[in-house]
Amino acid sequence: MIKKEYENRAWEETNILDLFCQIYPERTVVEKGRRYECLCPYHDDHHPSLSIEPDRHRIHCYSCGETYYTFGFLKKELGLSYPEAIRYIYEKGIIPGVEIKDIYDFQNDIDDKLWERKRKQYDYMEIANSYFRDEHLADNPFAIGCRNYAEYRDDNPNGRWTKEMCDIETLGYANASNHSFVDWVVSRKLDLEMMVDLGLVGKDEQADGKVRYYDAFVDRLMFPYRDERFRVISFTGRLLHYKLGDKMKFKNCTCKKGSNLIFVKESTPWGLHNMTEVRKAHKAYLVEGPGDAMTLKGIGVSNVLASGGGQWTKGQLQRIKGSGVPPLLCFIPDIDENVKVLDGATMGIGESFVVNAGKMAMKLGFKVSVKVIPQNEDGSKIDAGEYFKNHPERWKNIKEEDFISWYASKYFDPSVTDEENINAVTNVCKM
Repeated sequence: MIKKEYENRAWEETNILDLFCQIYPERTVVEKGRRYECLCPYHDDHHPSLSIEPDRHRIHCYSCGETYYTFGFLKKELGLSYPEAIRYIYEKGIIPGVEIKDIYDFQNDIDDKLWERKRKQYDYMEIANSYFRDEHLADNPFAIGCRNYAEYRDDNPNGRWTKEMCDIETLGYANASNHSFVDWVVSRKLDLEMMVDLGLVGKDEQADGKVRYYDAFVDRLMFPYRDERFRVISFTGRLLHYKLGDKMKFKNCTCKKGSNLIFVKESTPWGLHNMTEVRKAHKAYLVEGPGDAMTLKGIGVSNVLASGGGQWTKGQLQRIKGSGVPPLLCFIPDIDENVKVLDGATMGIGESFVVNAGKMAMKLGFKVSVKVIPQNEDGSKIDAGEYFKNHPERWKNIKEEDFISWYASKYFDPSVTDEENINAVTNVCKM
């Protein structure tokens, strides 16, 4: 619980004009006496109708009616709850000279210990990110191979993303040894058990009673998960060389339930650090992998999130909804060979994931659409990352369809009996 005195200070001492200009630096704000005016970001505004009133801690649009006070504005733009908005103000130094821990009124020692543990886990994730980043930039054959896989350059046209994008997302590398990270943690006298709790280190208890620690990620390109405040909260790693024996293409941090206090895979999409762009666009594009999301960002589509695996979960969609996102989602499925049968229709696995996710999203109150890329001529799999890489012009050429219309087209077949098509129509009506 936040102490009342710090809640009051956050309200009284925070200038909502400064907040607005930090979040919308591209907006030209004009002083009009005691208030300020600019074009409203919440509708298609051509004449300045947004009023920013620092003395009232208020933002109000005289055209579309959107009105927010300081904490509500942070909730709208950053998806923060009331206490999170207050914490954000102190975390960002908007009110200087305050220790974050001091703003809380801990009810007992358990609260205090959980706070310290959570803070330590954030710190350790940042430490791990620095380690993987240094490994990625190292001058050795494995690191160079990782960079060649990731970074598109004139002398390396097969790279996936620009170096700038790789730097922005702070991609890292878990090297090919199964104990390098463990040795590094031990050499710096860090808490090895904390790294186990975060899923970065594996642990085996052997028959003789000894404990063996090992790197959870080996020879993988590391994608950090970040939250809305850009804090590293987890990783997913893309395997680079299958010859090492590991067959899992993507691997996430795995640990005992409840040991990781800052990340739950089932309710956390990759790309939460893009949520400001999602809110500005009033829309989110949803893809499968972080790499696909990075490709879209590279062609100027920054309002993008990824499931971090094939299926979107209900928890991930609820997290998006809880972050204050306008209810419009557009799924971009991977296109696979038509091998899966779902509700009587034959489709690729990627499309079947979108069918399930689209239904869940509609039940949660989202408006849903799809943007379907064409299949490869040979019928092989293609994803958004491959299709749009180096071809930004393709984005506008792919039509966006209403989810229900697209869903119906997958099931309605003129070549089958009327009864079968009636069943297909019935399934659509149930949505």
